[in-house]
Amino acid sequence: MAGSAAAAMVGSFGLAGSRPLLYLASRERTEELLAYSEVRLAANEVLTKASEACHTLLRKHQDALQAVSEVLLVKGRIGGAEVARLLAEYGRAVDRDARTLPPSSLR
Repeated sequence: MAGSAAAAMVGSFGLAGSRPLLYLASRERTEELLAYSEVRLAANEVLTKASEACHTLLRKHQDALQAVSEVLLVKGRIGGAEVARLLAEYGRAVDRDARTLPPSSLR
């Protein structure tokens, strides 16, 4: 699924890769898009960067993530307010009315 999305970003939407605004095929035609080596390379780059960003974010919030996992092991579930409290407790302020972390926490 991630590979299909990355291929669409490159070869259908023109959002990544060495040639912006490139259109080679519909986003639903993943096999056709991935037939182009340029699309495969650019899609791989998109996925590699996304993976690195994800790992960086998880490392940054490792203590809070560990606390969340401990609550899940004990209780079997956790609510958003409890996750927000744990993030705040471990040094990452969270807007309690927001559904996502503030952009500043993603840097």
